[in-house]
Formats: sequence, structure tokens, C-alpha cells
Amino acid sequence: MEQTSRSSNPTRMITLRHVVDTASAAVFDKKLVTNVFRGHLVEAILSLAISPEWTWMSEDYASWDFQNAKGVRLEVKQSALKQSWSKEDASPSIPSFDIAPRVIHWIDGKAENANARAANIYVFALHATTDASADHRDPEQWRFLVVPSYKLPDTKRISYGKLLKLASPIGISQVLQKLEEEIDVFVRVQGFAPGQPRIST
Repeated sequence: MEQTSRSSNPTRMITLRHVVDTASAAVFDKKLVTNVFRGHLVEAILSLAISPEWTWMSEDYASWDFQNAKGVRLEVKQSALKQSWSKEDASPSIPSFDIAPRVIHWIDGKAENANARAANIYVFALHATTDASADHRDPEQWRFLVVPSYKLPDTKRISYGKLLKLASPIGISQVLQKLEEEIDVFVRVQGFAPGQPRIST
């Protein structure tokens, strides 16, 4: 039974659904989503495209974003050329992505020392539309690069230009197939054993 609470208006009942819908509208009923929540938006877009093969690990402190039945771990990084706070005549943002190893990995709710990248594969998402049609919520306006972690340089950040040397941009409808292709390569190159995910440095 849905919980309710009486507001200052004695004729209005506030339900859990009201709260969820109001909070969601405040964040996502805008074409340009603030940096704080845009990562959740991109993960939601990917979840719709790659589930049920991949499970969205959306709980607090998860050290990777998706995992498949074989135990392959996926991390999502995103950037946008047009920000929610950008003025109309502002220059596009210069995209770069955080790829730094993490000192701690959260696994099953417990912190474990690591100093490594937790994910086996990364998906880098870029929203490159900068004109009046720019809408971060539109899956077709995003481009994705799928990169196995062993191909990433030993740096804390990577530019979009350097990523283009490692992978070609694809649309949302191609991501699932590309992930399967990269997993096949990953198994051959890294000796990955299904069900026993290797943490890549």
C-alpha cells in the first residue's frame, strides 16, 4: 500500500509516486541535464539498450556500472559539448573522461583495496550536438565508444581525440553488438575466464 502524507493543504495527499515524479521532473524535464545527474541519464539510456544481457549495478558505491552473466564488468563515462549552464554564444566544452584507477573497490557492499580499474570494458559517451536541437535525453544524439580497459593508457584522464584512436563512434542501437564483439576479443587477449572477472590495471 502506497504511503501518503498530508501536506499543508488539507485537501491534498502526497504519495511516494508524487515525490518521485516531482523530483524526476525537476531534474530531467529539461533538454540539457546538469552534470550532477547526466551520468544517471546516460546509464539509463544504456540500460534500455543492453538489458537483459547486462544488469545495471545502480546501487550506492558500486565500483562499476553494468555486469553481464559471464561476470564481465562495464564502466560508463560521459561528457557533453553543451552544458546546462552554457550561454548561447559559449564555446563547446572540451570533452575528457576520468579513467583513473581506484584505490578502493566496493564489492558486495564491502570496501577492498585495489589501486586498479574495476571494469573490464569502458563505454565512453559523448553528446556532441550544440545547436538549439541539443537534448541530452535523446538517445540518438549520443555517440558511444567501446574500449576494453587493457587498451587504455596509464593516465588519470583521456581526451576524446585520443579515444578516437582506440575506437570508432557508434550509435545507441549498435552498442550491444559491439560489446559482444569486444568481449570475444577480451577473452582471447586477456585470457578472461567467464564467471571469474579479472580486474584490469
